[in-house]
Amino acid sequence: INSNISISNYENLNPFFMKKIYFKNLFLTGVATSTFLIAGCSQKVTCDSELLSNKNSLKTPLLLDINSSSQTSRHPIGFAFDGNNKGDSFWETTASYPHIIGLNYSKETIIDSYSLTSGLDEPKRMPSGWDLEASCDGKNWSKIDSRRNINSWEADATSKFDTSIDKIMKRKSKGFKYYRFRFVSPIYHYENPHQIMRIYDISLKKR
Repeated sequence: INSNISISNYENLNPFFMKKIYFKNLFLTGVATSTFLIAGCSQKVTCDSELLSNKNSLKTPLLLDINSSSQTSRHPIGFAFDGNNKGDSFWETTASYPHIIGLNYSKETIIDSYSLTSGLDEPKRMPSGWDLEASCDGKNWSKIDSRRNINSWEADATSKFDTSIDKIMKRKSKGFKYYRFRFVSPIYHYENPHQIMRIYDISLKKR
């Protein structure tokens, strides 16, 4: 099922209206499965489009698209970004690791930190290892955070993580339009023998 959304002339639309359109479509139709190239860290990066001036563009970047490499029909990726970490509002996948989330913004943005939240049930389904990467074009990726052996998740807990995005950005850079999470390893525990992954909430803090 494909729910990737292409919105033209987004500069003229109210951002809250656009988010309402996006999430309405997201929950009605599901999320597309996407395949990404995998790349390691690069040197200092500046996106070419940062050099262009557009006085009509929105000051606040909009999250235009969220997609995942896998999900269950009852718990699509959108549930991890709806701001609700209660009840059945979580993203879950029973596929094999790794699991990838792709994020596409309307313009360059800088992600300084992010947080992951577990729920009241099944904290052992949280991931233990992942990478967060940034890209100008959605093809060439630079790593801005990497975590391993995060095995001590408690029920209904939120953990914040800082990125190292400044290390890969050139001076006066405005950031990146594309980001992706690569969840690479589960918590190996008898309570989750099938290595199901479940995340109740993902929050990104922009500069």
